[in-house]
Amino acid sequence: MAEMFHVGTCPICQEGTLGLRSCGQCEAIAIVCDECDVAWSTPDLSAKPTVSRGADLPCPTCSAPLYAAGSRWATNEEIARRAWLQTAIDAGELKLSKGEAYAPEAN
Repeated sequence: MAEMFHVGTCPICQEGTLGLRSCGQCEAIAIVCDECDVAWSTPDLSAKPTVSRGADLPCPTCSAPLYAAGSRWATNEEIARRAWLQTAIDAGELKLSKGEAYAPEAN
């Protein structure tokens, strides 16, 4: 089974795991909820998230589908290269964990 890095529980639905998804088009990393299909492009989870359009969850940076071919769960190396994400983890704003990945419909 595939694994993914995640950073906590969704503040919107209070149930979903917040996975780190790499966009296949712009290579941005988004924080995505596996339950309510929302996404953030920053560690500020109190900000308004991007919401899904039907079966598609658009990348908050470029609007490409985050569950389309080419998009995937972010790797440890990709996470380490994102200063905004690494800073939030180092500051304790987000807690990085690794677990079993959920399988989005399209990928």
